[in-house]
Amino acid sequence: MELDEKTLRKTIGKNIALYRKSHKDTQAVLGQKLNYTDKAVSKWERGESIPDVLTLMEIAQILLVKGEPAYQRYVNNKFFFFF
Repeated sequence: MELDEKTLRKTIGKNIALYRKSHKDTQAVLGQKLNYTDKAVSKWERGESIPDVLTLMEIAQILLVKGEPAYQRYVNNKFFFFF
């Protein structure tokens, strides 16, 4: 299945928001952990932009449970992928 750029941005953004909220972090807290502003996190979550690959990997390390692959997580009977 091939995704267009807009769909990919939206999917990544939804997943960042889902994982951030599951950890009860605010956009500001996640931004601090990544050395980004809360406004950057907000843009990612709205699908207006996406973080670079290294930042995506860092987000995965921060938000995912240890031992799970950095690019996927099983939540509410569904697999979610960062990329």
